[in-house]
Amino acid sequence: MYYGRTKFKVIMDTLNLEYRKNRNYNFLNTDSNLSPNLEIPFVYFPLNINEEASLLHYAPYFTNQIEVIRYIAKSIPVDYLLYVKEHVAAGLRSWNEVNYYKEIMELPNVKLIHPKFDNNVLIKNSKLLISVRGSSSLKAVKFGIPSITFGKQPYQIIPSVFGVESLPDLPNLIKIALTSKPKSSNYEKFESLLDVDGFSFPMNVYEVIRNQTLYSGNGVFSNVKISNKNMVKFLKNNEKLFEENVKTHLKLINNFYQTPK
Repeated sequence: MYYGRTKFKVIMDTLNLEYRKNRNYNFLNTDSNLSPNLEIPFVYFPLNINEEASLLHYAPYFTNQIEVIRYIAKSIPVDYLLYVKEHVAAGLRSWNEVNYYKEIMELPNVKLIHPKFDNNVLIKNSKLLISVRGSSSLKAVKFGIPSITFGKQPYQIIPSVFGVESLPDLPNLIKIALTSKPKSSNYEKFESLLDVDGFSFPMNVYEVIRNQTLYSGNGVFSNVKISNKNMVKFLKNNEKLFEENVKTHLKLINNFYQTPK
């Protein structure tokens, strides 16, 4: 992956990246909505970051978010607006291109919201949240707001979270979701379920140890060869770190085989 890389190319790529980042963010500052009207009925669609696993792996048929937005805008009631907010972490990828945002803004009944506007405020005041994937749908449960998700999520077992089976069904699904009466208590029930079947894992601690041991210490230069000897040593030295993972994994296996078929 480093073939053809030179210092000059790295410097030019970095300068180009910074230029694009500033240009795209300046457009968002001047043209996106910093104070949306929260009194009118609206459906909220938070953008996912492009080229991340949440889209590419878990929702591969909905990676073109502009087309998803276009379809949602056609499917919501005529007296509703669709608020689309850029993900605040999109800045790590230099934001989307200006033409990308312009295309969203040109769609009828669609308003582009500034990425720094409070996500929770939009969820609380929306009539319905629709997302490709992400944690916003779970937050909607907490605030008593119905939601629709395109990519499958573990919390779709909650009655107020609706999954899209096919795009032609979306208009009817939106009508059903808008008339549903979510219970915020379902959020606590779902968390209780996680406490029973889940476990905590210090991911940040793990990543630091992994980078220091296997990835030359920085986590960026990660395409290195890992020998069997080094991997076994890494696992043995960090047995305590993986102890809960192993226990939970074995518990799930045992539960599976003990459940009557």
